[in-house]
Amino acid sequence: MAYEPDLEDDRTGSVISAAVSSMVLCMLFYILRICSRLVTKTALLDSDYLLFGGVIACYTISGIDLYVLRLGLGRHIQWVAIEDPDLNKIRTMLKFLMVNNCIYAFGQVTVKISLVLLYRHLFTSKTLHLIVRLTTWFMIAWGISFIGVAIFSCTPIHAFWEFQLQPTSYCINNRAWYIAMAVPTILTDIQILIMPIREVWKLQLDRKSKIALSFIFALGGFVCVISIIRVVALFVIDNADPSYTLVGIANWSSVEFAMAVICASLPTLRPLMKKMQHKSWSAASYSNSGDSGRSGMMNTFLRNRNKGQDDFERLHGVGTDSFAMHTTNAEEEPSLNAPDEHLPPRNQKIVVTNTFATTRDP
Repeated sequence: MAYEPDLEDDRTGSVISAAVSSMVLCMLFYILRICSRLVTKTALLDSDYLLFGGVIACYTISGIDLYVLRLGLGRHIQWVAIEDPDLNKIRTMLKFLMVNNCIYAFGQVTVKISLVLLYRHLFTSKTLHLIVRLTTWFMIAWGISFIGVAIFSCTPIHAFWEFQLQPTSYCINNRAWYIAMAVPTILTDIQILIMPIREVWKLQLDRKSKIALSFIFALGGFVCVISIIRVVALFVIDNADPSYTLVGIANWSSVEFAMAVICASLPTLRPLMKKMQHKSWSAASYSNSGDSGRSGMMNTFLRNRNKGQDDFERLHGVGTDSFAMHTTNAEEEPSLNAPDEHLPPRNQKIVVTNTFATTRDP
């Protein structure tokens, strides 16, 4: 007995949710990454520029997914055929699928190279630098191969979307090709996940700091999980019903890039978080404390903030001066006793002067 799909089954909602949330989170964390560079007055690195390729891929893939909803993505092909008996919408959808495949490869290459270049900037290990070079060349070769196969998967090329030609033309097994190309990316994800964690435990840091840094880098494991889920979604693709069965791969492709940009940005956000924490503490101490209470709270904050700071700064390859944040200045918190006085720079010692005056009644 032939399977009769439920023509009322509609998966467009999941496409909209995945695409919109991926675009918002992807851009948000990339902007936070750039703001963190501005806080430290550090020039943008090559890894920052390359990661923008992941943002472009996320927006392009998500945008195409949203557009092809009007062509029938998320609905069974039988439902599409009712409005479009010639299936021209399906042909257009398959053309966009080829574009998405190429954009996916471009995004994978730029994001992974961005990550390994960031590690090269953070760590000085010669072994790691060698792995960075090998990974970079491997990803470039993988990307060229993926795009080449995506374009020339059928002979002639237009047989990819002109499915009525496929009985007389030659096309590769798309599911087998997707899986074959996905496995190397998963293995690369695992390698990129392990690289920084090994180096963190070689640093001269206390155990608590090592665990904290390892946790930040280990969040990249979410990308590995999503990549595996995406591979599983490949097994449900049905060439006889592409408009419905391609939803899973479309959704997870968008989410994968968003998560990759988030995980690649997290290790760079420490200066921005410290700046925000500093402002919140300054505002709280200024509004809720008296003169002595304010001084005590700020001094405690300065001591806690300075403890263990230098190691992380060296990890980022940025000098202490560029990370320094003035605790008090004339703009943020005026002096309580002498408005015209200025505190010394952050990299100098703080000198406290007490003035006493005595008066005698006549």
